[in-house]
Amino acid sequence: MWRSSRLVAWFTSAALVACLAAGCSDFGDVPMDAGGGGENGALADSSVVLVPVRDNTLFEDLQLDLSSGAGVHLFAGRTGPSGSSLRRRGLLRFDIAAGLPAGAVIDSVSLTLRLSNSSGQGGPEPIELHRVLAAWGEGSSNAGEPGGTGAAAQPGDATWRHTFFDSFDTALWTNPGGDFSSTISAEEVVGTFNPIDDPRNFYSWTGAGLVEDVQSMLEDPGRDFGWILIGNENDPNTAKRFNSREEDEPANQPRLFIRFRPPAPGK
Repeated sequence: MWRSSRLVAWFTSAALVACLAAGCSDFGDVPMDAGGGGENGALADSSVVLVPVRDNTLFEDLQLDLSSGAGVHLFAGRTGPSGSSLRRRGLLRFDIAAGLPAGAVIDSVSLTLRLSNSSGQGGPEPIELHRVLAAWGEGSSNAGEPGGTGAAAQPGDATWRHTFFDSFDTALWTNPGGDFSSTISAEEVVGTFNPIDDPRNFYSWTGAGLVEDVQSMLEDPGRDFGWILIGNENDPNTAKRFNSREEDEPANQPRLFIRFRPPAPGK
């Protein structure tokens, strides 16, 4: 499964790069009757590629409220001993209802992320996707490079404690570290960071759980809060770093690939 999903990610990346080189904009030069538009462009009348409308990382810390809403990285896993071996959890949200026609039937879903670094020895680690159960924010905090320690949270940021940071603690997760389903929507084993241009740095999460999530988000947009990335939190030096939507190179940004059947005419 690991090998096949990485091959899927490689072809996905190649298609994105080829499209960008040809001058199209996120596949947006294809007719938009599939429901995509702007930065969320349709591949065909039964496919769409979405980019996140927000993403962030929850940084566990014993004293500070940290975030990186405007940063170019997402993290999942546990830091090394020098970083107090604290947990990191990435958040991603896509606007499903804005990218798909109402009444569509979802056939397949694939989330592709690009690995940009690994903690410690960087060995293979499972990264789980869980559906988030509460709204959360992306503020102007930016942890910079390498980004793993986070930055002081800014108004509206999601933090380990907050859904939307403010100095009065008025918007908090019910459970510190995020409120999310215990059900794993998808899982992928993420390995060592390869040379910067190596297509093996792309990984894809797929499966029936994501199909069910996207169908539910389309039918009930008010409960579309995206997903959280949960890495190996049992051992130190397991953190993985991925490119966020703020990454300058569009081909390296997170992408959600959805194949669907449009509603029948008149439905």
